[in-house]
Amino acid sequence: MCNQTLFCLLLIEILIATDLIVSLTEPNNVCKTFEGYYTNKDCYYNPDQISEVPDIVKRNNYSLEEYEVTTTDGYILKIFRIPNGNPQSEPILLQHAILASSVNFLIIGNHSLGFILANEGYDVWLGNFRGTRYSNRHKYLKETDKKYWNFSFDELGCYDVASTIDFIHKTTNKSTIYIGYSLGAIAGHVYSSLYPDEAANKIKVMISMAPATLIETSQSILRFLRPIWNTLQRLVNAQNHGELFTHNGPLIKYIRSVCFPYPHQLKMCLGFIQLAFGLNEDQINPETLPVTLYHDGDSTSIKTVVHLSQIAASRKFRKFDYGEFINLDIYKSSSPPIYNLTSIKVPNHLIYGKGDFVAGKKAVSDLYHELSKIGRRYGVYAVKHPSFAHTDFIIGKDVKMLVYDHIVEFLKKIRN
Repeated sequence: MCNQTLFCLLLIEILIATDLIVSLTEPNNVCKTFEGYYTNKDCYYNPDQISEVPDIVKRNNYSLEEYEVTTTDGYILKIFRIPNGNPQSEPILLQHAILASSVNFLIIGNHSLGFILANEGYDVWLGNFRGTRYSNRHKYLKETDKKYWNFSFDELGCYDVASTIDFIHKTTNKSTIYIGYSLGAIAGHVYSSLYPDEAANKIKVMISMAPATLIETSQSILRFLRPIWNTLQRLVNAQNHGELFTHNGPLIKYIRSVCFPYPHQLKMCLGFIQLAFGLNEDQINPETLPVTLYHDGDSTSIKTVVHLSQIAASRKFRKFDYGEFINLDIYKSSSPPIYNLTSIKVPNHLIYGKGDFVAGKKAVSDLYHELSKIGRRYGVYAVKHPSFAHTDFIIGKDVKMLVYDHIVEFLKKIRN
């Protein structure tokens, strides 16, 4: 045993950095209280922390199907399906946020949205955007090619959502219920504004959790980064090929070495995230936090982040701004075109948290009023918690009661 606290902490950091900490944390890697991480009381091993979607689904005794869908611009997307077995069941597509993947809908046990909807009798589909670990292939390009990472959320909506929705429609011959979280909601609005008739034919309703379509950052630390994103983009692109993070890459491993395994480390890392997306200590769940934090940090393009910063700066939902001269060449206009939200014919239901720093009341209210009468059909729902934040939609301790149960009841009402 260690008698010197400083020496012990230093030893732990060395063991973590060299991947030897596993011997100290297994078989117990999660605890029901933060105190348990120090005392090893009420702790157990949760394999979801290092598992992928197929293993998590099968371990929870659900069937799983896997498909590959090739977009019209050549990206090969992996789509998971938890089939209901009932030919009358309605398909639901869950689409994830930035720096994440479909695994985020499955990693808080039986309170996970994917499993809740499967238990309700829905045909659950789990989408994965290009560049993530499940959708990292292309017909002609390699991941190390700069051209591979030359995409923003425009392509995620125009190609990824379009191809995924079309595949589900052809497979099931039914309209899909689309549930997008954060970036997933943005991509859904890109698709349904660019192809309003097609979307209306293939999507029954769009439920947007924390939709950052008109991202608003006046309360977020992100507001300080907006003026320097283009400079950061040039610097990072000079060092790599346009990719932000690599799943299980050196940077992610280093971040994990800092964030695990003790509460002071977990809370420190979560704190940085909450400075950007909303502070809400009330919803921190000690039992699931190590699992959810571990799965954060999937790949995306730097261009996607820059595009989001442009929306936050301009407060206009528009295509990527390349600068006046390149815009003239690409768009035939000095400014990028606006996505026409009034053209959307898919009825929307918008859900926001009162403590969300990027998709809170103002951002969602502005989005709601931009939509057409049809688009506003199912209104706005404020989560009944005074400080429910952006990340709480996935990791919140009471997310099932506060959000997912509401979604289930809402779907029952529109089905009836």
